[in-house]
Amino acid sequence: MLSTEVEISPLAFSKIIDWASSNTEREVGGYLIGEVKDKRVIIKEAVFAVAESNPTFVAFDNMIQFRIIEELEKKGVKDAIVGWWHTHPGMGVFLSSTDITTQKIYQALLPEAVAMVNDGNNYSRTQKQNDFKTGFFRVQGAKAQKVNYSVMTDPNKLLSHLTEYLQQEENITNIIQSSTASVANSLKDFVATKELIEESTAVLKQVLTETYTTLKNLHQTEKKQQEEVQQKIQALERKVQKQGKLLFYSMSAALLLIILELVFLIILLIRS
Repeated sequence: MLSTEVEISPLAFSKIIDWASSNTEREVGGYLIGEVKDKRVIIKEAVFAVAESNPTFVAFDNMIQFRIIEELEKKGVKDAIVGWWHTHPGMGVFLSSTDITTQKIYQALLPEAVAMVNDGNNYSRTQKQNDFKTGFFRVQGAKAQKVNYSVMTDPNKLLSHLTEYLQQEENITNIIQSSTASVANSLKDFVATKELIEESTAVLKQVLTETYTTLKNLHQTEKKQQEEVQQKIQALERKVQKQGKLLFYSMSAALLLIILELVFLIILLIRS
């Protein structure tokens, strides 16, 4: 094990036990708040910060992290986010490859940062303390290594941390409520935007339908007009053809009369 040790307050530990044992069908997690003293990580508080999760995955709400940091900076205390915790329901205590990558990020920000992994499924059934599985880890190279931990028992420390907790509880609660309200407002905005899109889509569909109908009617009118023009042209052609035939017949008759007259004159000349 690495030399870094962890000391966690009973209050923070009891919260995690409750969250882990009451969520046996999905992973949950959050942030660990405390300080580092002589390479010892002292965890005073734990915060639940799940944005979404399933049986093998959990994503944190980063807004809660930002608000915690902001609140701690306002108070001017030494406390900070010293790590993160999450559960492996029914799978045991270890760091997956994804967990190792995440832990490297925490250690890049704070070298002493730790990852706490918990499995409360057996405990949820038996309520026996020994059945709650937990472990603290850090990453060395590419491998996860366990870190020694203990639950805080010093009465003076407990009293000091309890006092700090009572002072901070309202702020932490406000942070969570504010983040929850922010998510709710985002969802509300999303729903409103979705309704606006649906309404706009319906209007656009109606406009397109009307445009299509108008174009279709224009096309039919144009087609009808073309047919009427074609019919007039055909009628005119028939009329011209008819008149042409009559002219031909008239000219033929006139020519025939001229021929007959010529023949008659020839006959008269012969007789005389």
